[in-house]
Amino acid sequence: MRMSRASAPIIAGLSAGLAAAGLTVIAGLAGLADPRLAVPVFAVVAPIVAAVWDARRFVGRVDIPRLERRIDAVARKVDRQGGQAIAVASLAGRHEYPLRFGNAWALSGDTAVVLVQEMLRLRPRLVMEVGSGVSTVLVASELERLGSGRIVSFEHEPDWVLDTQRHLAAAGLSEVATVTVAPLSVQQVDGRSYQWYTLPADMPAPGSVDLLIVDGPPQSVDVAGSPRYPALPLLEHLLSERAVVFVDDGDRRGEQQMVDAWLATRPAWTKRTVDTVKGTIILERRAGGLGR
Repeated sequence: MRMSRASAPIIAGLSAGLAAAGLTVIAGLAGLADPRLAVPVFAVVAPIVAAVWDARRFVGRVDIPRLERRIDAVARKVDRQGGQAIAVASLAGRHEYPLRFGNAWALSGDTAVVLVQEMLRLRPRLVMEVGSGVSTVLVASELERLGSGRIVSFEHEPDWVLDTQRHLAAAGLSEVATVTVAPLSVQQVDGRSYQWYTLPADMPAPGSVDLLIVDGPPQSVDVAGSPRYPALPLLEHLLSERAVVFVDDGDRRGEQQMVDAWLATRPAWTKRTVDTVKGTIILERRAGGLGR
């Protein structure tokens, strides 16, 4: 029996949704995803495919290039959402304490996976973080799994510090992580003024930090600028020869300009980018390179 024009989009959406859900179940059986994600995957894919299918009826009356761009955008969104679901499921299998990604806790699931991969490769003795949150709990948990190392995190909002500390305590990670209130203050860095963290006097020893995570202050501190710029200039002397600088929100223009400015005066450093939802930039020293 031939499908009616009215039912075709519904059938196409249901078929695509069932196929995506089936692939999720298969991935779950292979240990690559949580099979419980099959239902939400179906709920996301089915209506999107149905809507795209239905839109074909109007092809003769719309701007074809524009329609193609919209379809490509939808496809990318579906692909990224699926990747997010798999990323969160893979992390859930590693950690007993539930970690919340996105929303108020800004670290995205796929970025968290990249961070864990870097930690497993680097096995850091000391991690320093500017801007706390779910990443603090994630890193502390991974350090505990590795059997050594600790993380020190700086945050300017006292309530956020207390919230992070509560999560660390609930996860039994208070001995692994230290979260300190570091109020923002005007600081002169490379000839410009920035609102940045007021760091305590008892900082780690020079050369002792193996991983620096740059995830603060928030962009709202300087909407049109690069409020996180002071991180490398002010903390570089603390980094070990094998240190990695992990920059979140790498798709934002402010972060890209910041990294380009860093590298312009630091030829000993090199960067690589990872395609995550918000963009991730990773810096490390070239072989045999130290400092500027």
